[in-house]
Amino acid sequence: MRMGVIIRGSRRLVRLGALISVGLTALSAVPAGATMYLKVQSYAFTDGAAFTLCGLDVHETYAQSGRFSIRTGTGDLAGAYFGHDNYSSLETFTNDANGKFFTISANALGQDVQATHISGTVFEFVSHTVGQPYTVRDMLGSVVLRDRGSVSFTYLFDVGTPGPGGTWLQDISLRVSGPHPGFFLDDTTRCAGVTSMIG
Repeated sequence: MRMGVIIRGSRRLVRLGALISVGLTALSAVPAGATMYLKVQSYAFTDGAAFTLCGLDVHETYAQSGRFSIRTGTGDLAGAYFGHDNYSSLETFTNDANGKFFTISANALGQDVQATHISGTVFEFVSHTVGQPYTVRDMLGSVVLRDRGSVSFTYLFDVGTPGPGGTWLQDISLRVSGPHPGFFLDDTTRCAGVTSMIG
């Protein structure tokens, strides 16, 4: 997947898909009669960690902010929850030995756009992430790699008891539209890029 374990941002699409699978969809696509479960909320958080990346001891700082909302499904989709996450983030990875760093930024929209009731509390969801979810820049601010366009996930999800939440059951398909070079890097290429920037 993307840059593998290199970056939290590189895994954000999958984590977002799991989050949104409690049911997220664009507000512009909210059907007549839909009920907001959680109205638009602004959020922001920071995080950080130290670990070994491609043989280098690094520390990471992470900041993300956005606007998030959830609505309830109607009719056959009454047990599903749909929402919308418009977010931006910035990660900085610094080599402890020499102070060199690179950044990964995102500015994108994640949302569920469709759900199909399978049986009981199980639904098939389609989630989209659009925008620029992954841009790598070196210390000078030059773009090294940029993903843009859209990524569509289809997966099975058990919503369980009433209210957002549940269990991811199975990935069904993944469709990538637009240039996403970061999505397809293997470990050798990934580590070569990391070493060239901060090694």
